[in-house]
Amino acid sequence: MANLSLAIDDALLQRARETALREHTAVHALVRDILGRYVAARCRRLDALEQFEAVATGSQSASREPWSRESLHERCCCGRSSTPTSGPTASIGGKRRNPSGCVDGWRNSLPSMKG
Repeated sequence: MANLSLAIDDALLQRARETALREHTAVHALVRDILGRYVAARCRRLDALEQFEAVATGSQSASREPWSRESLHERCCCGRSSTPTSGPTASIGGKRRNPSGCVDGWRNSLPSMKG
């Protein structure tokens, strides 16, 4: 295992020592654990981005016009305004709305995505 020297603020080091003492470990073990989790999370994010780019590059899908935040939030999936007028418990025809304002069961009314 390699050694590493760090310059750390005195107050931060003191708090790290107190934390390590409470957790029955050592400061170097805390640093090793935090650094390991940071690197692993960063690798997962980079891998996910690479996978996304591969899918996006291979996609034949394209938009006719650029998206804007307003156009994406203007209408929800069922064509109704995406902002519920009476809160998430409002109902339409006896059916409860989900948090986005759509009537529960809206997925059943969407066209099939099969071939």
